[in-house]
Amino acid sequence: MSKKIEETENEKVKSTILGNNIYKVAELEIDTSKMSIYEKIQKARVMILNLALKKSGKNEKYNYEFFESGDFIPYSILIFSQLKLYSAFNLHETIGELTIRNLENLSEMEIFSCPTKFASLRSTGDTTAQDLGATITYIKRYLYLNVLELTEHDEVNRLLNESLFQERTDAEKAVNYIKENMEKYRHNIEEYIAERNTTLGHLKPEQLIELCSHIRELKRGAKE
Repeated sequence: MSKKIEETENEKVKSTILGNNIYKVAELEIDTSKMSIYEKIQKARVMILNLALKKSGKNEKYNYEFFESGDFIPYSILIFSQLKLYSAFNLHETIGELTIRNLENLSEMEIFSCPTKFASLRSTGDTTAQDLGATITYIKRYLYLNVLELTEHDEVNRLLNESLFQERTDAEKAVNYIKENMEKYRHNIEEYIAERNTTLGHLKPEQLIELCSHIRELKRGAKE
């Protein structure tokens, strides 16, 4: 694709997405039929970068601006649609996931994840329902930022790195605990893993923690 055509596409995106009516987005003539999911995601990153979106969020404590969900997610979905990408967000007990699938080759899929502990660092202390809503919003926002490689303030990245480190530490402890109890509870452990059609090394962090809880319950039952 020539540079001139590329620039024309970017201008179309700017004029349509940033126009007065977000729902009147002109169909972009982008041939995606031979593009892999990685090429499409990279294309989406370039397209959203060229929109030069503004950050409307403001952190008064640390004095920095950040992207609110509404600043970029609606545009992301429109761009994904043009590139024939499907995105689905799911929140589990200990992790949030954003799945990106290539609609022209359904076998191609990428999953981006983030521990829910990261959102808890930003908890407002509101009611459970409000806090759950805040967690969903925050994790979903972060994952879309991650997919599109939109930059955040260093303070946000520092908190995330600390949370990811803690998650890895917890997962390692869980694996060690499971291995320590493998001889006595092998049947129960293998049954748990088989039910999820995976292996010990591919269990998600929340599944490892759940399996540890299951082993502890078995131990308590044996003592009674």
